[in-house]
Amino acid sequence: SNADAEYDSTLTRAGEVVQNIIIAKRVLITSRVSRIDAIIIADEVNTCAFKSINDVKDYSLAAIGNIDADDCNNQLHFRGPVITKKITLNRTYGAGSGNTSVQRAEIFDLNPYTYLWSFGQMARYSQAVTVYSRELPTRY
Repeated sequence: SNADAEYDSTLTRAGEVVQNIIIAKRVLITSRVSRIDAIIIADEVNTCAFKSINDVKDYSLAAIGNIDADDCNNQLHFRGPVITKKITLNRTYGAGSGNTSVQRAEIFDLNPYTYLWSFGQMARYSQAVTVYSRELPTRY
């Protein structure tokens, strides 16, 4: 599919899979974002924190609590795990009328590359390393 076009190259081992990781106190997403290909680790995630890209400069303009059906009406697709203490799902896609009124606003899934990357990381650090050794006298 076109969504996996960036992974068309041939990989020979799991350690070659690249994965983006976002670690932050807050992940605030604008209304224009439609797909995130990353692992997100944050205290707070808001899927529609700002109505426009110009509002990002000023946190006081965050659209928290004052969203209507015309704001953030794009579907958002997370293609990786989201680890957070607080998540605010503010997307309004599917809130209209007609055929789109039953669609999901936010989609969370794990693509197979996340599993391959995890396996590669596990295999990379799976060996015990000797830091120091000391010979002790034999006991009689």
